[in-house]
Amino acid sequence: MPTAPTTGGELQWEAGELADAAGQAVRRGWKVGVHAWGDHAIRAALDAFEAILAGQPEVAPGTLVLEHAGLARPDQRARAIRLGIPVTVQYPLLYGLSVPLLEYWGPGTNRTDLPAARMAR
Repeated sequence: MPTAPTTGGELQWEAGELADAAGQAVRRGWKVGVHAWGDHAIRAALDAFEAILAGQPEVAPGTLVLEHAGLARPDQRARAIRLGIPVTVQYPLLYGLSVPLLEYWGPGTNRTDLPAARMAR
């Protein structure tokens, strides 16, 4: 039985705070990678990145990066592509965590994100 099937994760930064901090870094010429796992965290990171890009449209591709994006929904993956945000995916991490993720969040949350062979276990 899933222990937290409705959880959206826990944010370390609200989207507005992240946009402010990361936006300052970008203005200084720094690159920003945000680790996000779960749809709530991914949405917040993409919201922040979208706000930065709206205020700084000259940001070079690859300046803002979404790290991992585990459990991203298809619409979130499409949004990252539309915004030009690269996603670094560590497949061994995703593969290695697939069984605990299924146990913790349940198969409905993970169905579009994990290989079918792993879901059958």
